[in-house]
Amino acid sequence: MVARRDGSVDVATLAADLSVSPETVRRDLRVLADLGLVRRTHGGAHPVESAGFETTLATRATRHVPQKTRIAAAAAELLGEAVTVFIDEGFTPQLIAQALPQDRRLTIVTTSLTTAAVMAERDHAQVLLLGGRVRGTTMATVDQWAKEMLAGFVIDLAYVGANGISREHGLTTPDPAVGQVKAQAVKSARRRILVGIHTKFGAVSFCRFAEVRELEAIITDTSLSATEAQRYSLLGPQASGCERPPRGSVTTGQAGDLRTVGRRPSTRCAGVPRAAARVCRMTHAHARRRSPAAGTTRCAEALP
Repeated sequence: MVARRDGSVDVATLAADLSVSPETVRRDLRVLADLGLVRRTHGGAHPVESAGFETTLATRATRHVPQKTRIAAAAAELLGEAVTVFIDEGFTPQLIAQALPQDRRLTIVTTSLTTAAVMAERDHAQVLLLGGRVRGTTMATVDQWAKEMLAGFVIDLAYVGANGISREHGLTTPDPAVGQVKAQAVKSARRRILVGIHTKFGAVSFCRFAEVRELEAIITDTSLSATEAQRYSLLGPQASGCERPPRGSVTTGQAGDLRTVGRRPSTRCAGVPRAAARVCRMTHAHARRRSPAAGTTRCAEALP
């Protein structure tokens, strides 16, 4: 399939290449969308990852790189006081690892061979690479050994990715072995932050490993509509237990196109009623002010 080979397809380009009308292409894309093989976008479509199809790490490293880089920088700003950090497999989590401060003493727990190699070069980082079978697709470890090692840890913060995220089905991934490791990472972490570009939203893969409400925050780009982002924020993204909020605010340091769903970690214990989550648009002029009503940090450019 062209969409799987190229990462996306454009209606006009396909029509010209196949010598058919744009309406014929649109009709075929609608059929593929109904079968769950692609997701429609404005003027085209992109493939949906499933139990039978998953992009490689090398492919992911060539797509949406500017957006992923800004997402990673924003995620690194949410490190707060965390000392032990889980970094998931995948290209965006690898970029998060690179964006973490080099002068902080951190213990990095990861399944990713590439992330482990990057962080092992740092003087102040201790790296724990989880054991198990290595998947060539993502160059990361999976299976029971990785899961059992994670089960023995209490991790301050987990940066996780997903192949799909939806309000109905939560966070999903194509491979059951990967799903088990991700589920354990979510369970072992006090705080959980999801990172992913807009194409992951609304997509559903084979194995569910977490619910949206288990997350403290979701960081994506503004190609996800403000309305859709608000719908996700209403599901909760929440921090579990009693957490100390990170210092400062979330910034990208450049003209950005990022959106953060969620809030700073609460100083209250789990079970205490929370202020409503807010959706903030992140720009290079990312001024912040305090909300006296809710006592939470709020963007000056907060969305309605």
